[in-house]
Amino acid sequence: SEIRHGNNLTFRYNYATRWEASGFLGLYGGATNAIATGWKIYGNIFDAGAGTEQGDVSYATGANLNKISDSVIYNNTFYGVTVGFIVDWDNTNNTGNLFKNNITYSTPGTYSTVGMTFDYNASEDTLAADSHLQTLSGDPFTAAASGDFSLVSDTTTGTSLSSPYDTDMFGNAY
Repeated sequence: SEIRHGNNLTFRYNYATRWEASGFLGLYGGATNAIATGWKIYGNIFDAGAGTEQGDVSYATGANLNKISDSVIYNNTFYGVTVGFIVDWDNTNNTGNLFKNNITYSTPGTYSTVGMTFDYNASEDTLAADSHLQTLSGDPFTAAASGDFSLVSDTTTGTSLSSPYDTDMFGNAY
């Protein structure tokens, strides 16, 4: 879905499977003066599934004065989203956004650092400017192909987050 001028959006506790080319959460790059403040994207699983053209999870870019500010992307799983962008907030207008405690695996998309702070994530890719990145050496999930995203073993502890960001979609504390 495309969101324009969306403020205080909460997208939480969703299992988005077969997130394909039309799968999209964010401001469209062609929008002019699109502004979003206070987005909360947390506790979700974005799973490419058996799809062949995985889509964007979040996108706000271009010279069209788009702006995302004071938003958080916490405690999400991004699995196999291989085409497009995980976070492409490549615009100098973006400020105060946080990408923390997420797991990305098999997601060689683009991660922009403009207006975004990355910290305490786990990935097999290098996430730009993440000083506490845990580099994964293999698939961290028990059986992601069949929808089981339980961890094979614990990841390094992330940063402590306040409620409501400190529990998963099943009510388990992080």
